[in-house]
Amino acid sequence: MSTQRSRGLVVWITGLSCSGKTTVAHELTAILRRERAACLVLDGDELRSAIADDLGYGLDDRRRCAWRYARLATALARQDVCVVVATVSPFEDVRRWVRATAPDYFEVFLRVPRALRLARDRRGIYRRPEVIGEDLPFEPPPAPDLIIDDDGGSPARSIALRIGSALAARGASAATGTGSPPDGGRA
Repeated sequence: MSTQRSRGLVVWITGLSCSGKTTVAHELTAILRRERAACLVLDGDELRSAIADDLGYGLDDRRRCAWRYARLATALARQDVCVVVATVSPFEDVRRWVRATAPDYFEVFLRVPRALRLARDRRGIYRRPEVIGEDLPFEPPPAPDLIIDDDGGSPARSIALRIGSALAARGASAATGTGSPPDGGRA
């Protein structure tokens, strides 16, 4: 076991509902735990029930919810935890704030065709009102560290390995908690 101290990291996985964010986040966390003991997943659905069940699904409540997730992820990363966040995250200003305030930040945009998202929708999300990307606006990340276009042909493990490779290529600080981050924490 390494005695080297890990640097806090937020890996922010965004994409529309049913794009596979949670599944990929769990696979990625399993990979990152080989190098970092303190690595956890913050899933948007689980977070909503834990810290935002007082909020609705309109745009204003979703913004309040997003800020809660952002502050929690950043607070954990400041304690040298690797935090993998899986959430729709429709607001660029929230993602920009996390990038600026977390010790290290890596943003992944899972871009999945609508037809595949609908086919994956076992919970009926796309039959509900106020769906981000359908009824409510989604601000795609203008400059994510990694874009993954998934047409359904890549298993979640393969996508997670690709993210892990991108983290390692970016610099050892993101992959193992050692080394120096690139300028501004950007790839």
